[in-house]
Amino acid sequence: SKGVIQTVNAAACRVFGWSQDEFLGSTITQHIIVGEEDPNMQETYLKQFLEAGKKTELKAKRKSGIEFWVELSLLEVETNGESEKLFCGFIIDLTQKKTQEAITTGIIEASLDPMIMINQVGTIKMINAATTTQFGWARDEMLGQNVKIIVGKKYAGNHDNFLKRYMQTGKARVVGRRIELPARRKDGTEIIVEIGLAEVKTAGKDEKLFCAFIKDLTDRKKQEAAIISRERLVTGIINAAVNPLIQINSKGVIQTVNVAACRTFGWSQDEFLGSSFNDILVEDQVKIHETFFKGLMEKDQSDTARKENELKARRKDGSEFWIELSLVEVESEDKSERLFCGFLIDLTQKKKQEAMTLKNRILEGVLDVTVNSMFLISETGSILEVNKTAVDSFGYRREEFIGGNVSMVVGGGHASKHDQYLKKFLKTGKGRLMGKKTEMKARRKDGSEFLVELNMKEILTYEGDERLFVGFLRSLTQQKEYEAELRRRKDFMDKIIESSRDALFVTDRDTWIKRVNNAAVSKFGLSRDELCKCNMDRLLSESDSLLLRNEIDQYLNVGMPFTEHMELEAKHSDGVMFPIALSISELQGPDGEVLLVIFVNDLTLSKKMLQIEVDKTAAEVLLMNVLPETIALKLKEDPHHIAEHHECASILFADIVGFTTMSSKMEPKEVVEMLNELFSIFDDIVEAYDLNKIKTIGDCYMVASVPSLVKDSCDDCIRLCDFALDMVKAIHEYNEKFPQYALNLRIGMNCGPVVAGVVGTKRFLYDLWGDSVNTASRMESSGIAGRCQVTKDVVEMVKGTFEFEERGLIQVKGKGEMETFFLSKRVAPRRSKVRFNTMDSFEVSPSGEVNNLVTDRRRFSLFQSLKALESALSDTSYASSRSMNSKN
Repeated sequence: SKGVIQTVNAAACRVFGWSQDEFLGSTITQHIIVGEEDPNMQETYLKQFLEAGKKTELKAKRKSGIEFWVELSLLEVETNGESEKLFCGFIIDLTQKKTQEAITTGIIEASLDPMIMINQVGTIKMINAATTTQFGWARDEMLGQNVKIIVGKKYAGNHDNFLKRYMQTGKARVVGRRIELPARRKDGTEIIVEIGLAEVKTAGKDEKLFCAFIKDLTDRKKQEAAIISRERLVTGIINAAVNPLIQINSKGVIQTVNVAACRTFGWSQDEFLGSSFNDILVEDQVKIHETFFKGLMEKDQSDTARKENELKARRKDGSEFWIELSLVEVESEDKSERLFCGFLIDLTQKKKQEAMTLKNRILEGVLDVTVNSMFLISETGSILEVNKTAVDSFGYRREEFIGGNVSMVVGGGHASKHDQYLKKFLKTGKGRLMGKKTEMKARRKDGSEFLVELNMKEILTYEGDERLFVGFLRSLTQQKEYEAELRRRKDFMDKIIESSRDALFVTDRDTWIKRVNNAAVSKFGLSRDELCKCNMDRLLSESDSLLLRNEIDQYLNVGMPFTEHMELEAKHSDGVMFPIALSISELQGPDGEVLLVIFVNDLTLSKKMLQIEVDKTAAEVLLMNVLPETIALKLKEDPHHIAEHHECASILFADIVGFTTMSSKMEPKEVVEMLNELFSIFDDIVEAYDLNKIKTIGDCYMVASVPSLVKDSCDDCIRLCDFALDMVKAIHEYNEKFPQYALNLRIGMNCGPVVAGVVGTKRFLYDLWGDSVNTASRMESSGIAGRCQVTKDVVEMVKGTFEFEERGLIQVKGKGEMETFFLSKRVAPRRSKVRFNTMDSFEVSPSGEVNNLVTDRRRFSLFQSLKALESALSDTSYASSRSMNSKN
């Protein structure tokens, strides 16, 4: 109780450097504890250590005078009623642990990336210097605060819930992964960061820790390259418990245990006592222990040296863990029974750390996951350790790095001066690079150099005089290339914008102009500065300004999409109005504000060109109506006279019987309407059979098979015969619709050689000449009402396709007697399709009638084009054609 040392073991002599004799009789402050040497204080120390708990960290000193950190555990020893109190102290050398902590802390502090450690409720327990730099808070401002102060606004409210859910279920989207999230600085600005979050395994059960390495992705986002950055923190400092102690007899029955054993294994002292030591071992370890214990029993009793063995133990809850068992035989009071004292050390952490040295843990734990190269160097510049990124980036093997001077990776002509920089810093404590981010050139093994960002910091150690430095190098190659690419793209886009013929305006949501291009300056007659100071209202008529405002409000407030094409009236600086087409799209500005991109196309020239196209198309349509299509096309290509000879053409004349007498009794308008109605029906049939209406003279209707793309005289004649039969049928249907007229037709038809061409320079007329034409006319004039009279040439041409009735010889004016025939009906089946100019086809019913009688495709297309052009031209401005409150 007075702090006088009564007993020491060999380990104490080895650790402190004193012999057993030097220890015995001296006070604990003389040889172990650094502090007051007043003997009267020993009881105070002992009381303090006992009340402090089962372990205490303090500084001790060796015989050589070197001070070092130890962990002291005190336990009062029963003395069988003796008046003097005795205490047994167990001491663990913490030198390696403190050195490891210092190196780890130094590396974390030197890291280029922020690191934050939080507990299970989100309270910040630890940060590094990069965190304060990145987020703008001082270290004291962040420690103790909830981590959501740096979480982006979108997720800050739910962050505590994420932690609670993970603590309850063990499932989370964040822990153990790399994710991208918005983070918030002290000034309120938000950035995108990559977070690598991992749970830190601790010995305690009351508090769980989470370590997050944070990578600012602002530059990475600009580089459009997904760079994954995850850094793991070296496993947190293990809160070592006092080593368990178990006393057993020669049969392995537990006689005594200490509190640490109960805490470690989860059994109470009563549960321990009387049970076998084998009960706390895994089944396959029992035989190993019994062999070890048997060997110890066979040795001489005087051999009291500690025997160590590694075994796998089991806790009360069934969990298994490795222990180191040290057995020492002790004498029993009556010496009747052999007793053994077992010291147990939990090897869980040791097993995890066995496979790696301190440097390997740094590499594989934190450094190998960082995208930055790491160099750990001595005060002489010798490389002690590198990470995988350094090996990959510089092209050296790890073995080539270790032991080499760090100047081997220094570029820009500074390699020879690097050692001088280190010496100067060691001497003065001042350096341009130490503790700062600096851009410099680095050199690869192949001699090539590249730009890097260097962050170098000294690491404080607890052992020896050697000073260590850690440097992180981040390659800036991609960043610089991306910045150059951004500038190139910006210049390119600016050139595109400025070269556009359409006026471009970038405005805010209230249409105040922020940017314009050269075309806007040219079209509106205002300078760039003048335009950037005004609103779009100034450039539009009053009504169109309201229309534009309504369009934007509906988009921003209701979500209605912009109209793709708005035709409005714009105002030049001189007050002249001109038509424009205006389109709008939304653009997000660099600060997140809503911007509108407005393109304006001057329609003045387009309107003029549209009118020219209307006139041109109308003329073409008119020409198609006046002349056969092939003749019209030839006339467009060659405006000179057109004359053609056709070896065999089929000609038909049709005349309304008694038309002169009937028309004299009708109003002129009624006569025209009747003929228009009837001849329009005939026109449709002509188009259906790919024939050509040559002309009408009064009530006479002339049709021919020429000109035609189909060079088949027989086919031409067949189609004309079909046409004649359909004319008769059409006149009957017409009479059923208009019985008051009771019309009838005389039809005449012939085939033979003709001459065809266009006559005159005004009011073009395509006509046929020749004896074949005259004969066809005579067949009509000498025919019978309601019948189609044909010549023998027609009968021979279409023999087998139609049935004819022989009329016999008749007197024909200018021809004399001629043998003629009446066309009765078709006897051969029709083709399934009737083709028109080899471009179109129409279905034919089983009865042989054409169902779909439409105009030729090209002519129809021209009519449609003309209609569309006229509609476009007749449209007034967008403002006048659409009301303020309607959407088309």
